[in-house]
Amino acid sequence: TIDTSLVSDEAVKAWLPMYKPLDKPRLRILCFPSAGSAENIYTGLAVREKHRTPNKLMAWAVDAQAEVLAVQYPGREQRRKEPFAKSCQAMAADLFPVVRTKLREQDVPYVIVAHSCGNWIAYELLQLLRARDMPMPKMLFVSCMASPDIAASAKVSRWDGLG
Repeated sequence: TIDTSLVSDEAVKAWLPMYKPLDKPRLRILCFPSAGSAENIYTGLAVREKHRTPNKLMAWAVDAQAEVLAVQYPGREQRRKEPFAKSCQAMAADLFPVVRTKLREQDVPYVIVAHSCGNWIAYELLQLLRARDMPMPKMLFVSCMASPDIAASAKVSRWDGLG
């Protein structure tokens, strides 16, 4: 379980509402949705032809004995009454104490999965982890965001050339 001397149960439930600790996880998956989405894109049921079925990530996690730590942002879903974060850096700083204990455990590797603006929050969290000499993820999976080292003027936009 998460060390409650460092963070309240309410904070864990707010940031990771679907978190279910395992006795002996083999892996942890820290998931960051896009800014307009919620954690349930990783943990919720999949809808296929009007039928709800377990999503493939969660089914795989059960088989692989992996804990899924899907982040719920302030202002979304269960946290919709909370104000939105002022920046990705501020959000990462608020999330850090919630995930610190889990990511510090040397015997359980972790990976990060991030989508769109979730990439920036993951990036800011990685900066905090590095600054505090914490273990880095075994893998980082990112989608739908240009690399931060590409100048804004050089980034391709879906609106380029549309008139």
